Amino acid sequence: MSSSLSVYLLDIAATRALVGSRNDQLLEVISERFGDDLACDDNYFSYEIEQGAPKAYEALREVVHGGPVNSDEDHAFQPDLARSPGRSRPGGSASLDRSDPRVPTGLHC
Repeated sequence: MSSSLSVYLLDIAATRALVGSRNDQLLEVISERFGDDLACDDNYFSYEIEQGAPKAYEALREVVHGGPVNSDEDHAFQPDLARSPGRSRPGGSASLDRSDPRVPTGLHC
């Protein structure tokens, strides 16, 4: 069994500036370039999508447009957490609970 890790060097200020930027050109480029990956993610997270989570492109669009579109706290983009990584939301944590069997831990696609 093998695994891999992809590491990306990002300009933190530029990356955070994308949150709420409403940059539709960026969304179009991502959709064209990574459409297969987004579809694969939709397939992998189909259970969560059936429970109300947005599809990958919809979630990305929420981030770029400053969401939330979905009022369900479990599936809505929460801009205060995006701008302050590591901050926990009321009644919960910003990190994933790896003991939850619904949290994916393996690689997909």
